[in-house]
Amino acid sequence: MGEGNGTAWAGALSPAARYAETGGASLTWENLTAVLPGSGGRPTKKLLQGLYGYAVPGRIVAIMGPSGSGKSTLLDSLSGRLARNVLQTGKVLLNGKKRRLDFGAVVSVKIIVQA
Repeated sequence: MGEGNGTAWAGALSPAARYAETGGASLTWENLTAVLPGSGGRPTKKLLQGLYGYAVPGRIVAIMGPSGSGKSTLLDSLSGRLARNVLQTGKVLLNGKKRRLDFGAVVSVKIIVQA
């Protein structure tokens, strides 16, 4: 959606994609939804619904809202850190391209010190 007015970036570069050519990383999210399926008789819960936004180099982004409004869930969704049982739909684009964000990967290095 463009600039919060409810229109798509039809045929044009998204605001974040325009910055990709100048260097730095831009992040765009489109129609981002996260759902926690119900289990044990509990109903399905929508955590995020149809969110659009972008973050570009040189600009500050503020994610604000009251407690329980989904701020942390949005950040977890953008960083690929949602719980495994949460279903996410929509697009998260890094420099205009769909990326798999591999946060949480562990690299093990063994160092042996001999005297």
